[in-house]
Amino acid sequence: MTTALIEKFAILDFEASRLSPEGWPIEIGLSWLSFGDLRSWSSLIKPTPDQDLSDWSEESAAVHKIPFAEFDAEPAAAAVSEDFWRTLRGRILVSDAPEFEERWFHKLLYAAGTWRSRPSRTTTSYPAVCSRSKSSR
Repeated sequence: MTTALIEKFAILDFEASRLSPEGWPIEIGLSWLSFGDLRSWSSLIKPTPDQDLSDWSEESAAVHKIPFAEFDAEPAAAAVSEDFWRTLRGRILVSDAPEFEERWFHKLLYAAGTWRSRPSRTTTSYPAVCSRSKSSR
C-alpha cells in the first residue's frame, strides 16, 4: 500500500506564553493523517530557568486554559524536542502561521541545546520548517 501524498505532511502548532517576541513556547503540537485517520501529538514544555517569567501572560493562560503551576510537572525542552523529532518521522512541516511557529520552534530548539545561537526578536533562520524558502519563490 502506498502512502497518500497528504500523509507526508504534518501540521505544526505552538502555544506561547505571549505573542510578543519575548514570549516562549509553552506547548507544541503536531497533527497528520495516517492511512486516512487523523493522528496528533502534543506536549507542554517546562520553562527553562533563564526564561523571563515576566513574559508569562495571564491572558494567554486563560485562552489556552493552562495555569502556570501546571508546567512544573511537564518535560523539559530537550525531552520535548526528542519526542517531537521521533513523532515527526520525516514528515514535511506546514503551518497556518509560519512567522510565529518558526520563532517558537527556534526557541524550543535553543532551550533544548540543539540550536547554536540565542533566538533574537526577529529570528527567521529556519524557513524550511514552516514555509517555502524565499529562494524557491
